[in-house]
Amino acid sequence: MSVASNDRDAFSYAKPGPFLILGFIAMPRPKQWVGTRVNTHGGTIGPSDYTMPKEFWEYISGQADRAATLQERISERQTAKIAETYRANLDRAAQSDFMRVMDQDVKLFGRGAFRTK
Repeated sequence: MSVASNDRDAFSYAKPGPFLILGFIAMPRPKQWVGTRVNTHGGTIGPSDYTMPKEFWEYISGQADRAATLQERISERQTAKIAETYRANLDRAAQSDFMRVMDQDVKLFGRGAFRTK
């Protein structure tokens, strides 16, 4: 969970798996957030079209870049161990939340969403 702000907005942010949860501390431009309110009348929450302020998208993209930079710092030895673990558990890995989230990221950002050494 993170808390972020700029000169106009302040929010808390958590991304448990494929779901994004936002809690607004200050929201001076609510009309820039289209389709983002959770509506539980139907009992399910699914993909939809969303509109958000450019600054929030830049924050999300910055977090993704930060994660990619941290991943690049993983040693070759540790990277090999991770790959070995995935190969030993392919069926389990393929059905994991991690793989579902990665699939969504590729759909959103393309293959460039993941850098390799």
